[in-house]
Amino acid sequence: LIKASHIHRATSHVNGGAVSLSSLSSASVQHLQTVDCTSKVGGVIHLNNATLMALFWNSRGGKATNSGGSLSASNEATVTMIDSILVDSDAVIDGGHIWLNGHNGGGSNSSTDSSSTNSLALENVTLKQGSPERGGALYAASSSILHDGTCSIENNEARSIEGGGSLYLSDSIFVRASNKTLHSSLTGSLATNGGAVTAVGTVLLNYLTVTNHFTNNSGTIHVCGNGCTLGTTSGSSLTLEHVDMDSNVVGDYGGHIYIDEGAGLTARHVQWTNGTADKGGGALYGAAQSRVDGSFMKVVRNKNTAVLFEGTS
Repeated sequence: LIKASHIHRATSHVNGGAVSLSSLSSASVQHLQTVDCTSKVGGVIHLNNATLMALFWNSRGGKATNSGGSLSASNEATVTMIDSILVDSDAVIDGGHIWLNGHNGGGSNSSTDSSSTNSLALENVTLKQGSPERGGALYAASSSILHDGTCSIENNEARSIEGGGSLYLSDSIFVRASNKTLHSSLTGSLATNGGAVTAVGTVLLNYLTVTNHFTNNSGTIHVCGNGCTLGTTSGSSLTLEHVDMDSNVVGDYGGHIYIDEGAGLTARHVQWTNGTADKGGGALYGAAQSRVDGSFMKVVRNKNTAVLFEGTS
């Protein structure tokens, strides 16, 4: 138990500037304040096959020279964060604030390792002003993220063309865990593609509001396919449920949603409002051979051809 502590400028050249847990170990932190901690992976806290409970954790200025500006978790790690705020985190590669790696090992290039699943539960958590290459606030591969409908992810930025200004999700889910009629929010992030979310593989998002993002190229939510720079991503599939999108702007196509070639979207109980795309598809753009399956969709006041679909089904 780490309780009522202040940790400033803790540094590790490997994992976890302040805390590193592995091999089925567990820890609880309460009323922890961390400032300007640095490490290769997990600028403040790193977990490898371990469990963390964080209550009232405030982190500012976490930095990872690889991934996970404040927190990294891999190899079946379990994390619960409650009433916590992560601000001004930075990662050179992935996950401005949080990096969930669904593979064994300690770096974002470990995609050839055997897959595992990480679990992250967020209750009244704010992730603000993160800045990595991919996943401005959070990068997740083969992971489950449960939110309680009160979380705020705001003003983050992804620097690479692969994007994901708020979230970069690969074969992962970001879903509400509670029965309350609440929506967590993604607000005001920036990326070249996927100003809010980049989705690769099979991804599920629900009970979110997605507003006021700016994307230089295409898609506030970008579903990757053959046209992405991520290798073989044909067949990526995104499911949206109870997701409201409003006042998002892109420089090319897909003001709210861009479905890349060979990718698919399933949308249920979604609303797309006030989307702007300079070249077309103010609400939705589907490239050749993309797929859409929707029900209870509402499209309101989107600019420059609300739906521009070139898919085959």
